[in-house]
Amino acid sequence: MMCEFLASFDFAPRPAEQPEEDEDPEHPWVKVSFRLGGGGVWHRMSLREFVVHTGFFTLEEIESPLYTEAVHELPRSTLVRF
Repeated sequence: MMCEFLASFDFAPRPAEQPEEDEDPEHPWVKVSFRLGGGGVWHRMSLREFVVHTGFFTLEEIESPLYTEAVHELPRSTLVRF
């Protein structure tokens, strides 16, 4: 399952000119997608949902300036090197 997750994981940063607060709750910007559990089912969610579901941050922490000011779009070359 871990290999499937890592092989399929995709992160698409939100454009810097589109603040997360301006997202439409009905159609949030899809930033994280991955397959998990076989069957080829894709899971898609916002970065906020992903970090809370995985336990990286709590709901309270994603409202703090440390989270909201640190999340930004990186140049493609930086992402490729990473």
